[in-house]
Amino acid sequence: MPLDDAYLQDAEARLAQLSPPLLDAFRDARAVLPAALTDDQQRLWVEEGLALAAHSLRSWEAGADYFRVAPALLAKMDEASFRRWVGAGRALAELAAAIAGAYFKASPDVLPRLAGPQASEWAHLGERLYKATWKSISLAGAFFTLSPLLLQRLSLSDLGRLARVLEGISDRSADLAAACLEAAPGALHSLTQNETAAFIDFAAAISDGAWPEAALYFQRGPDLLRGIEPGQRARYLELSSGVARRLGRQAYVLFAEGSLALRDVAEVHHGRLIELAEGLAGPSPAASAARPTSSSPRAASPYATSPRCTTAA
Repeated sequence: MPLDDAYLQDAEARLAQLSPPLLDAFRDARAVLPAALTDDQQRLWVEEGLALAAHSLRSWEAGADYFRVAPALLAKMDEASFRRWVGAGRALAELAAAIAGAYFKASPDVLPRLAGPQASEWAHLGERLYKATWKSISLAGAFFTLSPLLLQRLSLSDLGRLARVLEGISDRSADLAAACLEAAPGALHSLTQNETAAFIDFAAAISDGAWPEAALYFQRGPDLLRGIEPGQRARYLELSSGVARRLGRQAYVLFAEGSLALRDVAEVHHGRLIELAEGLAGPSPAASAARPTSSSPRAASPYATSPRCTTAA
């Protein structure tokens, strides 16, 4: 059914009642609608936008972002998938319009990397970071904003594991979780696929028992790993995860000390040293990661903190 003048006037009147700026956003977006969109697709775009804007007290605030990005997605999605995508955004808008806005804005870069129901899974990951506080709203919004960068290196499954790490840290400190999230794209950029999985596993171990050290790990960990023979980095992270789960505290400190110790040794010996440390991990986790006294020059301290991380030092 074509979008006749009466239909559009009614839609605009309803939007104007909610927010004049939202009406302006609708008109601007409609002026540049892709020519390939059918009348039915345009009507779906309007109807879902109206439903979003009227869904909750402030859900209209996410409407402008929806109206801008939805037309391009409509051309690539069937009606059922499109409705599920908007429905997930409405659920986020019920929590906070800022979260829904970040979700909509990130969607054009994220959805091509996902398949079918994975879009709803992605939305749910961000939703779990919401804890009914302003800081958690900021954290959830940042998660969606950074998702395009994170998904360049992570599968949705690995992104889910990272989100659970952030959720665990945010239960203690939303600021610390935000610092970890901010550092995550840079930290993961230099890691291989195997190293990435092991890196997140160790982050999970830290978040369980040594959460104040988490931001230091995300910020300094990749640099510390560079001193380890490339083929042994994932194995060293796995060793560190086991030690962290046994000791509960000082996980990052031991990881850093061990990394610096290996940096002082020729790479050809790293595999054997890690193997010996694995043997010690059972009877004495701390001994397996301990740094021996050495006269060798040391690298810059891994415990230096940035202004964002004074809590974790």
